[in-house]
Amino acid sequence: MPYATLTMYRTAEPQTQPCAPPPPKRPTKRATNEFPDPKPISLLFVDTNNQTRSIIAHATAELLRLQTLNSGRANLFTRLDSAGLNVNPKTYRAKLAALRALFPPARASPEEQDVLGRMQGRESRGVETADFTRYGFVLAFDRDDVAVLGRLREQERARDPEGGEARIVLLGDGSGVESPRSVMERAEKRGGKVEAEEAYAVVVKQVWVAVERFLERECAWQRPERTIDDRMMPLRSRQFMGLRFGVPDIKVKHMKETGDWKIAIDEAAVEGAENVVTVTAAKDKLDEALYYAEKVLKKIY
Repeated sequence: MPYATLTMYRTAEPQTQPCAPPPPKRPTKRATNEFPDPKPISLLFVDTNNQTRSIIAHATAELLRLQTLNSGRANLFTRLDSAGLNVNPKTYRAKLAALRALFPPARASPEEQDVLGRMQGRESRGVETADFTRYGFVLAFDRDDVAVLGRLREQERARDPEGGEARIVLLGDGSGVESPRSVMERAEKRGGKVEAEEAYAVVVKQVWVAVERFLERECAWQRPERTIDDRMMPLRSRQFMGLRFGVPDIKVKHMKETGDWKIAIDEAAVEGAENVVTVTAAKDKLDEALYYAEKVLKKIY
């Protein structure tokens, strides 16, 4: 909480008429909001198969979004997704080992369950050239992928001269983020051995740090002091996949303004596709807000 400002006034010389004290200054926005709200951004995490690092980063960003919302601050993203450069959508899904490393069995908060359920159920998808117009940032994990993404972005710019403005960023402060296989191979070269479970845990830690540093640099984001499910958090959040398409704007506006809650609707990847809906409210209002949002936005899952 910001500290109140104590202003000292010099004792005035004796006067025939007493001086009225100066009027109090109106508090600035900074005085009532310790953390300025960042401008929401759109992110696409990309690796080779959309099964491990990109999924871990996608889920990590969602968890940081929910933790930030629960602390009473603004939504971080307008759109958030992950993709791969070499994907078979019919067979590729998130690797369970990656999700187990990010979501240990001991975790059971509703927010984490919502994110885990979505990550388990989603099919891997490939990168499209249009993604360089849809997203503000395309985030990669190694230099080879950055080179491929650069060529794809040029294709989008050739197709749409006004598009292809996405910034391609190599996570890990420019050094990249290891894959589980590279973690194990690095240990073998040093004469040691790392089991797969431990390798995934190393990758989760690297990705988490890389995503946090990116948000700090690009959004002036600061990590909330309390965890996502801390009892002292002023708010709680839930997520679901809904359908914004076809719902009148006035109905969406009424839904957002009816109660004491916040409802964020991510932009769909393409027109008519489902949207990630995030509902944030005080604990005693959350069920009501969630019911209302699911009804208006045609909950899919």
